[in-house]
Amino acid sequence: MVLLPLVIVGALATQVLAQTPSPLVVDPGCVCTGWEYGCYEYGPNQWYCRGRAVFEHYDANGNPLYLAAQIEVTCTVKWFGVVMGSCRDTDYEDGYGEVWLFADCYIAAGTGWAMLCFSSLTRHCY
Repeated sequence: MVLLPLVIVGALATQVLAQTPSPLVVDPGCVCTGWEYGCYEYGPNQWYCRGRAVFEHYDANGNPLYLAAQIEVTCTVKWFGVVMGSCRDTDYEDGYGEVWLFADCYIAAGTGWAMLCFSSLTRHCY
């Protein structure tokens, strides 16, 4: 007697699961497909900090999907470990399929020789 309701509930659950539609879009997520960044001396103690990145978001069939992406480039000029200057810039873009981002900033580091510039780039895709 108890077994009959369990069989009926099990049969109904199997039928509901069999009728559940599959997702219409297979979404592999957005990815950063290329990037570059660095510090470049463009004059005496003048530094140019640059960051670039490209993000893509397509479904499994190659159709473009919405994405939002952000990059932040940071550069610091040091002279024998002493910070002489730094800068940071951020870019945010959104769109469908492919998005390019560009971030740039400048450092005037004063006087000195043997200065080194260190750079970093963070990338996020939503």
